[in-house]
Amino acid sequence: MEIHKPKPVHNWRELLTEIGVIVLGIVIAISLEQMVEAWHWAGEVKIAREALRAEIAPISTFYESRLAIAPCMEKKLDAVSDLIRDAAVGGRSPANDIKFVGLGSVLSDSEWQSERSSQVLTHFPRSELAQMSNFYGQLPDVRQFIHDEANAWAGLAVLSDSGQKLEAADLSRLRVNYHLARRYEYLITLIAARELGITKNLGIAYPSPGPELTTARCGVGAAIYKF
Repeated sequence: MEIHKPKPVHNWRELLTEIGVIVLGIVIAISLEQMVEAWHWAGEVKIAREALRAEIAPISTFYESRLAIAPCMEKKLDAVSDLIRDAAVGGRSPANDIKFVGLGSVLSDSEWQSERSSQVLTHFPRSELAQMSNFYGQLPDVRQFIHDEANAWAGLAVLSDSGQKLEAADLSRLRVNYHLARRYEYLITLIAARELGITKNLGIAYPSPGPELTTARCGVGAAIYKF
């Protein structure tokens, strides 16, 4: 193996040339590495974006559904208020067919949590990331409100027992649960409108609940008593 000794540097010009070649090589190597890394993260961001948009779509459908039935929910709550008032006067549950059933939507944020763990979100455009953070940041509250709303309606279920004698304590609990149910309906509807605004800004399409939902929940027969 033939070994070549480095050429001696005779002047400053040659020294600067040698240094320049070394620095240029380092700069090129770093730039290529950054380009490869940028391409890698661009691909990861694309995959993550598609997954998150697919997760946001059904959540947005739920919000749209809550807005669609909001007028019916208000009428239902008004009817419950009347039932409680009648019960207070008569001392017994009036005849009715009150029933509350949720929409049954699963508001999952598993993709969001997965992408947070993978660090890919740090490579999203700042504006897009901020909007997605706001969207998902509200989700735990909504899930809790839905849970508490169901509990409030469960407390109102005593009105379903027509003719049952109601004591003062029963009426007090009914009034508390009525106000809680109205409060959670207001909060869920308010948040739904805001979240759909974010969905629109992100340009995410989602399946519409369609007129069948309001017909089933608010139509003649179902009216204000079956949700």
